[in-house]
Amino acid sequence: MMRFFSSSLALFFAGLSMNVFADYPTDSVFHLRKNTNRNQVHYEVLVDEACRPLKRKPIHVYWREFEKGPDVMSKLRFWEIPGYGVRQPKSVNWSDNGGSFEFSIRGVPKRVIKLESYVTDQGCRARAYIDINAEQVLFERIEIEVSGWANIHKVEIFGHSLSSDESVREITLEK
Repeated sequence: MMRFFSSSLALFFAGLSMNVFADYPTDSVFHLRKNTNRNQVHYEVLVDEACRPLKRKPIHVYWREFEKGPDVMSKLRFWEIPGYGVRQPKSVNWSDNGGSFEFSIRGVPKRVIKLESYVTDQGCRARAYIDINAEQVLFERIEIEVSGWANIHKVEIFGHSLSSDESVREITLEK
């Protein structure tokens, strides 16, 4: 009996990838990048000492300016907020050691993002989830193909399937 249980347990854990349980530091849960340069917009969840998201404005958005250097960061400029900024959540749920909420990026307002923060041995961590091809997946990034100042040709959303343990993506031109 014990051998069957051990074998079943081993098969269960063998079928689960590290990616399904991937967690990210709270200072960069996911990011957005464009085809025009190496800079990225990062989305951070602001948490308290118990890893709970702040009740008021828990999402902070900032640039990682890789074109200027590996550690250069800056705020979004006011004209970038309609595309890269967020609609802050109406409510934040708290637990003893973490929390969750839903929000959207202003440039793709129909895509609801579910974010959870929690305590690990490494400190506070977070995950974001989004629907891709009608399946909720672990959210990784958005890539935008543009030309000129604001001509958007393609928006591609990337994630990792929780059921099949595969990378998934969806191309959209949502506005």
